[in-house]
Amino acid sequence: MRWFISALTILGLLAGSLYAVNREDKPVYVLDTRTAEYIRYLRPDIDPGMVDLIAHHIDMACLEHGLDTELVVALIARESSFLPWARSRADCVGLMQINPRAHKDKCKSYTPSELYHIPVNVGIGCAILREYMDRSKSLDEALGRYMGCRGAVSYKRDILATAAELYARRG
Repeated sequence: MRWFISALTILGLLAGSLYAVNREDKPVYVLDTRTAEYIRYLRPDIDPGMVDLIAHHIDMACLEHGLDTELVVALIARESSFLPWARSRADCVGLMQINPRAHKDKCKSYTPSELYHIPVNVGIGCAILREYMDRSKSLDEALGRYMGCRGAVSYKRDILATAAELYARRG
């Protein structure tokens, strides 16, 4: 149990999070991020409860896959405008516009409707982005792979500009 608490504490320090103990003296991990603030900044019209739900799952997936929340929020803003039910003409689904045909290995254990579920969609999307970042020489190339077209300059420019704006808000 001590190694678990130590690991959470280290992860918390690395991710800018808080570690606390509840009334039963059990460890509680509370993320202290600006993800919800970023979403509200980009889409002030979205229900606050939905914003908090999306932000929580972005935080968890980013922590798991070692991604910056600012980048993932910018990607979701461009891909789906934070609409979990979004579906493209190319049959990409959910917040992160997952393409089930292109990522059969990551989607095979889910039904088509489960791919719209926020934790599933964000988890798969972050796993795909992390894989592309590891295989690419640059973030620009990784974003091109994510979209499925390496030459999409305006797409990549939009995401990088939004991410830069969010990084600036971080302070």
